[in-house]
Amino acid sequence: MTPRGARPERLTAVRHVLAVLGAAIVLATGWLAVIGVAVTRPIQPSTIRHDGGHAYQVRLRFGWPLHAAGDSNDRPRSSRAVLRENGVALGPAHALHDLVRQQGGGRFSHWGRTLYFSAPDNSDPRTNGRRYEVGVVAVLRPGPAALAFTAGAVLLAAAFVGRGGRPARWPPGRLVRLAPGIAGRALLVVASLAVVLGPLELLMRWRRPFAVTSWPIMFDPQTSFRFQPGSTVRWTNNVDFWAETRVNTLGFLDREPPTPRPGDGCRVLFLGDSFVEAAQVPIEQKVHVIFEDLAKARLPHRVDTLALGFSGTGQANQLPYYEVIGRGFTPTVVVLVFVENDFANNSAVLEAVRNGWHPLHPPRLFVHRDARTGSVKRIPITIDWQAHLLATEPDDDGPSRVAATRDWIIGHSVLSRWALTHLGVHYPVLTARLTGKRPLSEILADRMAAIRRLPGFEDVFAGWRFPNDLDYDGMFFATPLPRVFEEALAATETTIDEYLRHARADGFNLVALVSDTMRREFPVRQQYGRQLDGDAYRRRLAAMLEHRQVPLVDVHDHVVRRGGRPADGHFRRDNHWSAQGHRWAAEALLELFERQPGLCRRRR
Repeated sequence: MTPRGARPERLTAVRHVLAVLGAAIVLATGWLAVIGVAVTRPIQPSTIRHDGGHAYQVRLRFGWPLHAAGDSNDRPRSSRAVLRENGVALGPAHALHDLVRQQGGGRFSHWGRTLYFSAPDNSDPRTNGRRYEVGVVAVLRPGPAALAFTAGAVLLAAAFVGRGGRPARWPPGRLVRLAPGIAGRALLVVASLAVVLGPLELLMRWRRPFAVTSWPIMFDPQTSFRFQPGSTVRWTNNVDFWAETRVNTLGFLDREPPTPRPGDGCRVLFLGDSFVEAAQVPIEQKVHVIFEDLAKARLPHRVDTLALGFSGTGQANQLPYYEVIGRGFTPTVVVLVFVENDFANNSAVLEAVRNGWHPLHPPRLFVHRDARTGSVKRIPITIDWQAHLLATEPDDDGPSRVAATRDWIIGHSVLSRWALTHLGVHYPVLTARLTGKRPLSEILADRMAAIRRLPGFEDVFAGWRFPNDLDYDGMFFATPLPRVFEEALAATETTIDEYLRHARADGFNLVALVSDTMRREFPVRQQYGRQLDGDAYRRRLAAMLEHRQVPLVDVHDHVVRRGGRPADGHFRRDNHWSAQGHRWAAEALLELFERQPGLCRRRR
């Protein structure tokens, strides 16, 4: 007990140590996670791999818990890597990979976690006997950063808690006396965290192009969702890209549509989902713009392009984009861009599971062919689709002061969104709980139960045992397929037939551009009693297209033939194409146009 008249409890030496150590850990973690440290490492010849022509590549590893990320789509010159040969700096840096392969001469590029480089005399760095080293700025990995932040915060909190749960006196002690007990401890912890994390928040805001995203969409009863014309889309995954794009008058992330011009020009219309929308990259780095630029030098006629892409859509949902908007472009060629979720996107039932819509009252168009009569039926866009949403449990934990405070922090703090993004990659269930959401598997199972309760849908999921089974996208890499997935394949075939019907009527040629995401690497060959095949998705689509004589452009094959790695065409924390991925896709498509010059002649 404290003797009568004794002075209030002072902060002991232990508390001083805890406070200083906690603050030091949080500040050092923030510095290492955001600013990083300069690191130099030698390049061992055994780790170098030939990348075609004069180019060689090596994966840069700087030891746990550090890693070094290089240039990216949104910051193509952000890397400060320095490459030296026998102590002499090489360059130029940030070189295009094609120039490294074709010209060499010491050019190099630090892209993502890979270094693409060449020797000054274009010799083989694996055997020329010279010493190579690279210096970069390495930062702390997300997992260790989160653990260190937590440890520092715990130490800071412990420094302010006194005996018996009372707040320790921290000079000046007036704050403690004004806010005694639990409120005082909470206030001190919040204040200390604000002092430490506030500068980190300001630093991250200073280093980022924008702090708040903007996704201004509208619902059009004729075409479904589009962006509001003239608005600005700001999009980021808080790690790889910060892209800001002006919406054109059509409601898409593209340039203004070209005006009709006389002559024998080739007009190419691109239809797709988020890979065509490409909110992750500037307009000039999108596949259709790169294709147009390359075609100017390699095709004998003028080429104009237009892209109508919106996230989450499949080819069936994109039919109104052509019928209402794209037809006025009078395309010579229509390019359908296929990615790994398109089969499910073309199914009204599977999209109801994904989005919580009623399968018979969706906000997007779907098509269906009757298996008995062969007649094609459209499930039209429902204007009041929100009145028909599936009755399920709410995704979050309901209104409360804690939830409101949490949502406010996430909505306004760049630092919190950065931390949650990294945490979500490794611990999605934990991240869902922290953000007030239920795990996705629970939400999907809840929606499936709601669909089964609808008249006529009682057995629609027969053979699909989710969540103890593959999900709605992964299933198409496996056999056998449950009924609802076979119906999704049939819906995709019917949709392709609809485009061919338009092609015959309007005189354009149809082409399919297939993303490399339609192939996967599976660690096992069998799961949940199903045989897995990483090429099954692409083969199923290829069979549909071959039967209908629609040319298929495979981006994966194009990249592999050039000696590249398809993974290098995507963002590290986002599966969409980076600038390199868009360029590879444009080059693959251009090869088809060079082989088949008749594509740019309208059908009679």
